Amino acid sequence: MSFGYMLYSILILPIESVIEMVFTFSAERLAVLGIGGAVFCVSMAVNFLALPLYNIADALQLEERKIQSGMQGCVRHIKKAFKGDEQYMVLNAYYRLNGYNPLYSLRSSLSILIEIPFFIAAYHYLSNCEGLKNQSFLFIKNLGEPDEAIRLLGLTFNLLPILMTLINCISGWVYSKGAPLREKVQIYVLAAIFLVLLYQSPSGLVFYWILNNIFSLIKNIVQKYCKKPGLIVVVCIDTLCVLLAVYYTVFKFSATLNAQIVISAATVFVLLTPLLLSLFGKWYLKRRSAFMADRQSYFASFLFSAVSLLLLSGAVLPSSMIASSPVEFSFLGSTDSPLAYIAFSLALSLGLFVVWPLAVYLMFGEKVKYGLTYFFVFLSLVSCCNAFIFRQNYGTVNVFGVLDNARALKSFSPFLLFGPVVVVLVAALAMVFLEQKRRMNVVALFMLALSLAFLAMTAKNCRGIRATYAEYRLAREKTLASGGNGSGGSELPTVFSLSRTKKNVFVLFLDRAIGIFAPYIFQEFPELKEIYSGFVFYPNTVSFADSTNKGAPALYGGYEYTPEQMNLRKDELLLQKNNEALLLLPRLFSEAGWQVTDFDPADSNYSRVEDFTPFEGLANTKVLASVPGAAEKYKAEHAEAAGDDDVSQYVKKAVSKFAFMQMLVPVARKVFYNDGEYFSKSYIGLSEELIKQFSELYYLPQMTDFSAERNTYTIMHNLLTHEPAFLNPPYYMPKNNVSKVPENLRCAYPYSPANIYFDLQHYEVNAAALLQVAKWIQYLKSNSCYDNTRIIIVSDHGFRDTILHLAPGFSLNTDYASYQPLLMFKDFDSTGEVKTDNSFMTNADTVELSLQNLGLDEINPFTHKKLTGNKTNSVNLYNANVKADDWSPYAQKDNTQFYLDCVKAFHVQDNIFDESNWVPLKKWFDLHPEEKQKAIECGVKVE
Repeated sequence: MSFGYMLYSILILPIESVIEMVFTFSAERLAVLGIGGAVFCVSMAVNFLALPLYNIADALQLEERKIQSGMQGCVRHIKKAFKGDEQYMVLNAYYRLNGYNPLYSLRSSLSILIEIPFFIAAYHYLSNCEGLKNQSFLFIKNLGEPDEAIRLLGLTFNLLPILMTLINCISGWVYSKGAPLREKVQIYVLAAIFLVLLYQSPSGLVFYWILNNIFSLIKNIVQKYCKKPGLIVVVCIDTLCVLLAVYYTVFKFSATLNAQIVISAATVFVLLTPLLLSLFGKWYLKRRSAFMADRQSYFASFLFSAVSLLLLSGAVLPSSMIASSPVEFSFLGSTDSPLAYIAFSLALSLGLFVVWPLAVYLMFGEKVKYGLTYFFVFLSLVSCCNAFIFRQNYGTVNVFGVLDNARALKSFSPFLLFGPVVVVLVAALAMVFLEQKRRMNVVALFMLALSLAFLAMTAKNCRGIRATYAEYRLAREKTLASGGNGSGGSELPTVFSLSRTKKNVFVLFLDRAIGIFAPYIFQEFPELKEIYSGFVFYPNTVSFADSTNKGAPALYGGYEYTPEQMNLRKDELLLQKNNEALLLLPRLFSEAGWQVTDFDPADSNYSRVEDFTPFEGLANTKVLASVPGAAEKYKAEHAEAAGDDDVSQYVKKAVSKFAFMQMLVPVARKVFYNDGEYFSKSYIGLSEELIKQFSELYYLPQMTDFSAERNTYTIMHNLLTHEPAFLNPPYYMPKNNVSKVPENLRCAYPYSPANIYFDLQHYEVNAAALLQVAKWIQYLKSNSCYDNTRIIIVSDHGFRDTILHLAPGFSLNTDYASYQPLLMFKDFDSTGEVKTDNSFMTNADTVELSLQNLGLDEINPFTHKKLTGNKTNSVNLYNANVKADDWSPYAQKDNTQFYLDCVKAFHVQDNIFDESNWVPLKKWFDLHPEEKQKAIECGVKVE
């Protein structure tokens, strides 16, 4: 991070972030006001936030004017009577006598200095704001361009900059009454400079500045001619908040109850602010002596509280997010190292929680300093408790801060609701007690200790991130070196070798592929029914969990590797049992003389980077992590997928915003989360991971040859279906900046739920995967290698809600579909259109489908138990999002058992499309005590 960018992130970006959030919130949630209303809201928010600073600057300027006016006669006489060095010495003596320093004259420019960062933030955001482009307001046709409202003699002139300058001059005339000529000239010159600077700017930006000037004009009139300007400010703010609350509770029918509660609570708080400030003033008078006697301890408490907030929001929470999967944050756009995102978060938080608050602390009087101390101590304690104690289960989160299951944000217990209030009350009582004992240094020491703890947590996370990144970078460099330069013209290596004359077993593991989508994909593309000839589709299929680390082992190793069965082996590490599952079929096939290829085995060795050490020494086996150069080749050949946006810039902001969300009280998190957009510009381009995974399926024919001279077993793990995104119809190819709102619901949904777009994104990547696999199937057919190839297409788990949309009648707010994976099977010499088999299946049946009728050993080489014949029509399904990080394989590295709980878990049997067959697991155990006892032996939390 360059020094200039770091300085921008500290001083300007906090203001720009506020502007972005207010603009986006107004444009989305107050659409009735139009886009002009959003600009108005930004102007009001910025001006009211900056108003205290402007008032301080104005007070200093008035003080300067009085001093200058009082000394003016004597100064004039001295300048007339003395010359040269003598004049300088006499003036200095006179200034010292009056307690004045010539540098104090700079105070008259303070308001301009304060205005500069606000101007830069607004200029940068509104000049590049996508929300203003092609938007009209009043006579302005396009707020993203100069207005060109005046046409004269074939020429066009911009009206808004001229109006802005006139208002600026009027405001300056009112403000500078009685001011010296130097100040008046300064104001008018500044107005002329703004005219030149903003004349060709987008009209939305100029409109914003006009509103600012009108606000400034009204402020100057009120301050000069009104006896109680503060009362008018309070009335204005209260009126705006009441109007907002009325709009949300009366007219905004689509607003959630959670949003209404947050808006109403904020409004009540604002309405009570004058009363609270009045009570605070009386309280301060009683405590003033204690404050004045120990100001250093109060300042230290304030400063260390601010530092703790800086470290929590800028380092601890971002580093924890990145440490869960450093590889995902590596080599994104122009940013290679994940540590760069922590540096950015630190810079932003430094400005937000230290630099700007410290400036306010130093500029204001003793009462404000006392209040800021209390406020920052409370804010630090509540934020810390919110992040670690009143934490909700966020589950899996991607690099853009988007949760896989945001429904967790909707539910909060009384503990989560009232816990932060209790923290504030306890902290207040503790501070009052310490204040009475004149021991505020204890608060300062506690906040210092908290800051040091945060520093230690950050150091630990960063060490892990740095080590993982270094390991991944070396592996990446070796991979790229072995696979060419990755240019568009390079040939990709052969990855999969099949045989035309022997048998081939090919398992395609599409991570998070959703079974219920398959019929709709075949309905949209009828030609697939013939291409996928010989396949049987099993819609009535479940996985044993809703996460890869719990759902994939059974897919790889069969029924001995379900979560419950893995837990029964209490003395063995989960890592070891997972590796067994990965190795099971490769070992059986390789020991039988088959040629084995394992592509990207999921969670191998529970490592954060590719670690294939469990496969070392396995004969006839090739293990690969990725296809070097495939993504680069695809982007070189398909310009529409390359994209112009630097994805890392969006990730930087997302990391900070996800941290801020965790620091909020639970009831406010969903509002701030805003469906993963955080009221800011979200990345709608294509992730690097999506391009990588798509390219590996797209080039699958190129990477497949038929040189094998023996039977082959291949398992390929691909995550395209794990990367939901809107793709380019009709064949769902990657393309940047595809419209967020599709023209029609291309998947035949019976109804349109609120989260239809996220589900459509999943549908489109599922369709894209099956379409690309279809091309590979045609390639096999054209090379006479289809009939002798057994193909299994399977996934480890499904994704929430889809059954609700595609199987009407199911209850809302359930996770049934999280356990509904894709399962399709084509046997040797199988022909005919795709068939549907409604037999109850699980993804653990993959092992038996792979081995059947091959004459191979069907005994588990690790446990020596029979692998086949374990099929069941009744299973228990567990949710991985009950406990934080339960989905993460790395977090399980030292564990011997999964955390299995009855919460959000089900027992299901027979027909999964009959909701009566889904029984909450706790209820099932109550009805079947013998099953409950078995579950307890498996480490299931049944109470």
